[in-house]
Amino acid sequence: MHTLEQTQKLVWQLISDPHGVQAAIRKLALCELPIQGDHRLSAEERLDIYAQMYFFRLLNCLQEDFPAVRAFLGSESFAHVVANYVGSFPSEHWSLRYAGARLPDFLKSTEYHQISPFLSDLARFEWQLLDVIDAPDAKLLSQNRLAEISPEMWEKIKFSLLPSCRLLSLSWETAPLYEGLRPSLGSTVEKEEIMTPVKQEVTYLIWRPQFDVKYRVVDGLEHELLALLHNGVTFGELCEKAYDALGNVGVTNTAQLLQGWIKDGLLTNLDEAFYFKTDK
Repeated sequence: MHTLEQTQKLVWQLISDPHGVQAAIRKLALCELPIQGDHRLSAEERLDIYAQMYFFRLLNCLQEDFPAVRAFLGSESFAHVVANYVGSFPSEHWSLRYAGARLPDFLKSTEYHQISPFLSDLARFEWQLLDVIDAPDAKLLSQNRLAEISPEMWEKIKFSLLPSCRLLSLSWETAPLYEGLRPSLGSTVEKEEIMTPVKQEVTYLIWRPQFDVKYRVVDGLEHELLALLHNGVTFGELCEKAYDALGNVGVTNTAQLLQGWIKDGLLTNLDEAFYFKTDK
């Protein structure tokens, strides 16, 4: 007699086997199945129904998570990729939210990578867009709050990026491809209609200030400063880095970037009371 946990594990092994229920039965050398059949369906046929629904639920989930990849490949090819992906990396988390975590890297092992080597980067881009949506909310830093900072505290102050901020470095400029596919999301597009992205190292800043996800390319000084900001450095240290790179122009640029980050909704509100002016 199996425990409930053992039965659940066995059913999962049977319905998630990429080669089907019969292959799983042979692999596990089962003489008795964990569910019973009746006059309408045998136990194996019942398990087949669960196995098909298991796959199609994962397929539907990944179609929603990677709509541009699906639009580029087409429904049939995308389903083929998912079948192989699920067989190689069965979902190990109770939530479908993480089912596609390894799909970007898996795409590099498929035949489509030889023809469209940018496909993995497109999947990474879409996965980060999804991740940003799920990130915690935070109150934004305003210009008015910035004006309240005590002059003597500017060197020590630590600005924080939103929890949703991501710096994503890719080998292909995938955003134009993603935007080109957006009108076709939910359908298949002709390959002739798609512009191949430029092969070039690029870093995207992806964030969600409120409800809408935003993204843009960052490079040069801004890229370096955002990476430092992510590591929790002070504003004084940011200015030192900028000065080492560009002299006084770098410090001026840092102040301008700070204004832009606030305008774009990249920074969280400052709660530490000692940063601010007090009435005497």
